[in-house]
Amino acid sequence: MSYTRKDGQYLRWDYRAGRTRGNKKFDKGVILDFDTAIVGKLNEILQDVSQVNLLRSATGAPKSDEAKSI
Repeated sequence: MSYTRKDGQYLRWDYRAGRTRGNKKFDKGVILDFDTAIVGKLNEILQDVSQVNLLRSATGAPKSDEAKSI
């Protein structure tokens, strides 16, 4: 999705962007197309929410929709 990575207070450019500086070649790795990246991120979010709900069920804590009605 991007040829850059945040490195401290600077953006580091992947060599494929054609905007490199210095002698070190920075390779960000695989850059996914938008559809693949967004589906992967949404699946990650769903897994996180499912784990939170499982933890709440195991501890007896109210689920997020039950907590709103209390």
